Amino acid sequence: MDATATVSITTQEKELLEGKWGVGGIETWLQNAINEKIFQRAKACIREETALNPDRLTLAEMMEELSGIELPTREERDGSIE
Repeated sequence: MDATATVSITTQEKELLEGKWGVGGIETWLQNAINEKIFQRAKACIREETALNPDRLTLAEMMEELSGIELPTREERDGSIE
């Protein structure tokens, strides 16, 4: 399943991001940020939910390992810290 997200920024914010010292293409930058967050969460979930070393797995391997595991929600994870 693919998901689509919409992000709203002002014209001034867009100009700032795409300016001379900015990030270049906003869509590419956002996609890279999302991909990195997915990778970080997959590694964290592998550490928390399995005995595997996530540093030895590709993202595809991590996703396969996690596919059969019911992962806790953000609220459940945050509640267990308290």
